[in-house]
Amino acid sequence: MSLMILTLVANVLILICFKLFPRYGINNLNAIVVNYLTAVLTGVVVLGELPFGMDAIDQAWFPYALFLGFIFVTIFNVVALTVQKTGVVIGTLFQKMSLLFPVVAAMLFFGEPIIILRIIGIALAILSIIIINLPKKNGADEFNALRKYWYLPLLTLLGSGLIELLLYYVDVKKIAPNGDIGFVCFLFFTAGCIGLIFKIVTGRIKIGRKDLIAGICLGIPNFFSIYLLLKSLSVGVDASVMFPFINVGTILSGVILGFVVFKEEINKTKVMGVITAIIAIILIVS
Repeated sequence: MSLMILTLVANVLILICFKLFPRYGINNLNAIVVNYLTAVLTGVVVLGELPFGMDAIDQAWFPYALFLGFIFVTIFNVVALTVQKTGVVIGTLFQKMSLLFPVVAAMLFFGEPIIILRIIGIALAILSIIIINLPKKNGADEFNALRKYWYLPLLTLLGSGLIELLLYYVDVKKIAPNGDIGFVCFLFFTAGCIGLIFKIVTGRIKIGRKDLIAGICLGIPNFFSIYLLLKSLSVGVDASVMFPFINVGTILSGVILGFVVFKEEINKTKVMGVITAIIAIILIVS
């Protein structure tokens, strides 16, 4: 349970970073590239040595880390475009619904027990995500945009789901057992290199001091969000518990932090969503 809570804390810290970026005028792409390279350095500090060497290509996890690194960068841009074209509501909703991918796979293909209370909890988790992200007065505009750019939320859902599914797969198949730091660092290294290449090709090489600091602040919890997730799965936490707990817990924490720290408005609908999320988490982890 402690590993699950620490994983949630890492994800909440990531959320806080992204909430603060607009306030300080942070360039998202710059911070994201620095974040990936910082995550690699964090792995070096945790392990006490470089987590991978020239023999990385011979590791069983190599193609998965390579592919995930590419997907990390790609989906970040897709999510950003989804939010830009269809709004925060649609972007967040479809991104968080990705919890269904590893949960369904775990139950149908990898022998996780199908527990009625847990199923109810997962259903309530999905319901809470929908309720918390219900649009306000501008909702009609967002759903009109959804009709025009329907493929962007779909790509967000599929891409985010694929990431969570592959992370679960490499653990359950012992491809990267026990939260292999080499695997975690190499996928971040790949993502960082792809991000740097993209910046060079597009001529946007300069990274300001603020972006550098923001990327470092983001990279440390980002490393632990993946490392602790894999660690939790490796010690026997079911995917049908872990992924809903993290996704719903992050949204729940975001609403509470938004109200308490960032003084954001919270209406009756959001309160209902928070209560639903709490009940969902209790049922899932019980």
